[in-house]
Amino acid sequence: MGGYFVYCGIVQYAPLPASFSSFDEVSEYAWHLKFPSIGLGFLGGTSDRPGESIRLYTVELLFREKDRVFVVARNDRGFRMIDEFVLGPTIRSVELKQGKLRYLDSNGRMIVEHDSR
Repeated sequence: MGGYFVYCGIVQYAPLPASFSSFDEVSEYAWHLKFPSIGLGFLGGTSDRPGESIRLYTVELLFREKDRVFVVARNDRGFRMIDEFVLGPTIRSVELKQGKLRYLDSNGRMIVEHDSR
C-alpha cells in the first residue's frame, strides 16, 4: 500500500517542466509518469494562434477515476507547457481560442475553460 501512495504523489504532484525540446520529449515524460497497465492519452488540439499547434496529454491516476492533464504548445519559440490540472476522465478534445483553453467532451460540450499560460 505504501508504494501506491508514493506512486500517487509522483503522478499527481510531481512538477512538470515549463518547456521541452520536442513533442517526443513530452511524450517520453508522460510515459515516465504513468503506472504500468494504466491509461495514457495523447490528443492533438486546435489553436487560433498562427503557426502554433497544441497537444493534450492525460495520465490516469490509479484508483482515483481522474486524470492528470497537461497541454503543451509548439510555436517558433519552442515547446512550452500552457496548462496542467487534475480532472475526471471526460476530456475528448481541446481548443485554444483568444487565450482560453476550452476542454470538450465527446459531444463537443465544454467541460472546463482555463486561461492559457
